[in-house]
Amino acid sequence: MTARISLGLRLLLAAAAGLLLSFALPTVLPIWGKNEILPGGQLGSLAYVGLVPLLFALDQDHEPRRGAFLLGFFAGLVYFSVAIWWIDIAMHTFGGIPNVFAVPVLYLLIVWMAVHWGAACWLAVTIAERLPRVAGRSSLWLVLPPVWTSFELVRNYLFSGYPWGDLGYLLARFRIIVQWASLFGIYGLAFLVVAANGALYALLRAVAARDRRAVILPASVLAAVVLLPLPWDLFRLHVIDRELATAPTVKVAIVQPNVDQKIKNAAAGPMDYAQYRDFILDRLLPLTEKADRDGARLIAWPEASFPIPMPAHPRRLPIALPPLHAQILVGGETAGIIRGHRLLTNSAFAVGPGGDIEAQYDKHHLVPFGEYVPLEKTLHLPIHAVVPDIGFFDPGDDLQVFSLPAASSATIVPAAAGSVGAVSYAPLICYDAIFPEISLGFARQDPDFFVNLTNDAWYGFSSASYQFLSMVAVRAVETGKAFVRPANTGISAFIDPAGRIVARTPLGLVDSPEDAVSAEAAVPPVLIEGNVPLLRAHTPYVEIGDAFAYLCAAVTLALWAIARKRFAVR
Repeated sequence: MTARISLGLRLLLAAAAGLLLSFALPTVLPIWGKNEILPGGQLGSLAYVGLVPLLFALDQDHEPRRGAFLLGFFAGLVYFSVAIWWIDIAMHTFGGIPNVFAVPVLYLLIVWMAVHWGAACWLAVTIAERLPRVAGRSSLWLVLPPVWTSFELVRNYLFSGYPWGDLGYLLARFRIIVQWASLFGIYGLAFLVVAANGALYALLRAVAARDRRAVILPASVLAAVVLLPLPWDLFRLHVIDRELATAPTVKVAIVQPNVDQKIKNAAAGPMDYAQYRDFILDRLLPLTEKADRDGARLIAWPEASFPIPMPAHPRRLPIALPPLHAQILVGGETAGIIRGHRLLTNSAFAVGPGGDIEAQYDKHHLVPFGEYVPLEKTLHLPIHAVVPDIGFFDPGDDLQVFSLPAASSATIVPAAAGSVGAVSYAPLICYDAIFPEISLGFARQDPDFFVNLTNDAWYGFSSASYQFLSMVAVRAVETGKAFVRPANTGISAFIDPAGRIVARTPLGLVDSPEDAVSAEAAVPPVLIEGNVPLLRAHTPYVEIGDAFAYLCAAVTLALWAIARKRFAVR
């Protein structure tokens, strides 16, 4: 029997779990400065122990269901408060939302995310209470992994979804272990995290009870969780490295203009529109010309970097480009009337050397309370009267793959000459990249690589840019494709198909406490170039999708049905 623990102490254990797990993510906290804490990822190992305090709090022999939801919810409240505190920066400092609204909205989101943790804990404890005990102990630690994974899946979709901070991302910087995502995606990684914590907890409990027989099963499960993925992970790395040695490549350049949101805020004041437009173009075009001279076949600009609004479905870029040979990937906005309806999109454009727009992709998954307000049209909410800076964009319908001109697009390694025809790439715009099903849909169209245009200037000096970069690295592992990431103020990066950061830029933010600064304060723009490998093979994850996550959901439902039946028999 476990000694009776007060609810207060159990809440402290739950809070400790949330705190430990939050630090396994890339973390920046204002009290410790403006840089990432231990950027080498040394705190990532907390992923394997962080849930243990919560399991001790949950797994009580007396009244096990009492407070289970509260404990999981409280752990989630602490975890997400640390993980996504920076949303307040986006809403208040840069979005113009008064703090009286921004903080409650932030905590409504945190509460909604924490509810999933509470629900997972309640359901797992309820099922475990009604199932046979394992070696005289509760089966909670065996039940929790599929249940938790199921709720991660739910959070990805429910009410538009917000999967930021899924436990699978805690393993993103373990370059060997993260290869498991090429089999089962981010949900497979989350399962590993919960299973490892559960087995460690059961092992510690058996050791504390000096029960040698009870040690065997959790020790075996822990060894399996840690060791069984390794053959696949090492094999996958070996295959990728072998393919990279002979893979054809295309030279791509990223222009990071470093236009801080604080400068955009100033554009609404002292800087007039013409000055602002010229300021932006002067930061983009000279480096674009240099990249073209260097032989880049694609030059990628960040999300919403083009300073001139365009009509719906434009045919040409409304500026005169310098003489170029490369295609430019441009992020911009369109506004127009289509069949009597207003259309506003956040888009990516493939622009030919002459300025013709060859293809357009409209952002698929919009940001709630940033690019649209849920139910605003249905409820006729007067949002603009309170928050004038929120955009009311329309989502795109299609996952449009872009193509580079086939004639001179790829630099072919001699051993692979003739193996590649036209080169194609998938444009993901910012928020699109946090949803695995979007990159999965693109990957099934066989693009050669991905480009994730983004603008992280909204988040200032916070955890967001570092966390987002690690999430995009997981997308690279899932799809087996290289990622090019042009970011407005960083972090821009080249990521290989194994999720390794090949090259990256620092944050190009203005270090000022003011909400608006002059253009003269801007950090100089940055150009980085790289040879992007073109790999055609699909990963198993691309073939089977999120089947593992749905299997976990099916197992959870089956366990719930069995538990209900046993309860009814009693």
